[in-house]
Amino acid sequence: MSFLMSLYQGLEKNFFNTVTRKLIGNVLFVAVLQTVVAVMIWLGISRLKQLRQTAASAEEFASGVACLVPQFWFGLIVCLITVGVTFLSMLFLRYLIVRPLRQMNEQLKSMAREDADLSASLQANSYDEFAELAENYNLFIERLRRMILTIRRMGMGIAVSSAKVVNTVKDSAGKASEQGDLANLVFSSSDQATQSIGSISENVQTIAASTSESLENARDSYRSLEGL
Repeated sequence: MSFLMSLYQGLEKNFFNTVTRKLIGNVLFVAVLQTVVAVMIWLGISRLKQLRQTAASAEEFASGVACLVPQFWFGLIVCLITVGVTFLSMLFLRYLIVRPLRQMNEQLKSMAREDADLSASLQANSYDEFAELAENYNLFIERLRRMILTIRRMGMGIAVSSAKVVNTVKDSAGKASEQGDLANLVFSSSDQATQSIGSISENVQTIAASTSESLENARDSYRSLEGL
């Protein structure tokens, strides 16, 4: 069995490496068998006509027909072989064309689901256009995997940068709150200092008034002494 598979793969790789050649090969093989059957039927009919014309008696005609029996069985066997080959050709074409398309369709359906498996690759079991299609499809899936991986890395980088920005904003907000408290404290201290300066100014004015009154009293006392 392995020898037959190796032989088939060698023939496919070297001679039937396109879908067109495979189709033509299958059709020609079946057509040749059908042609052989048709030729044998025509020869048998021609022989029967010839025997009918040349046979002198029924025994001679029966003898001629008996000679055609092996040819009849051989034609029947070839006809059965043709039917079997046609059936095998249909199965082969189904294996060759329908199976890869169905496999790709199932994989595309699985990719359309939410739990898509992008790690699966399309297997190529031939050396024709379907193999090239599977190879190009696998290359596309590989590039898609790389793009998704790059997008994930970019998303992780953006998430990390966003977290850093949030922390920086929080730190800035905390520092701004501290600066606001310090500004309120400075404003309160300035208000208290202003009030203290006002109180000192009032005390100075009171002292100045008392000093002026004392000087007036002293002058009055001095004038009274001069009058004596």
